[in-house]
Amino acid sequence: MKLGYLLVIFYAAFLTPGHAAAVPTMDDFAYGLPLSITGSNALYEIVLPREVYQGVTRSDLGDMRVYNGSGAVVP
Repeated sequence: MKLGYLLVIFYAAFLTPGHAAAVPTMDDFAYGLPLSITGSNALYEIVLPREVYQGVTRSDLGDMRVYNGSGAVVP
């Protein structure tokens, strides 16, 4: 009986459609805003225009990404 529960957990955890979702690229987003910085500091602070906040779909800003010049996501 316990094996049946483990199989259900396995299927739920590893075979759900959202599990194999691809990492979004710049082309997957509806809007983009180029950012230009100078210097070689490790940390930068920028002020985003009001329009950026008006276009988000998640209140935690989880639908926003920052990409570097090579197209890789900036953590």
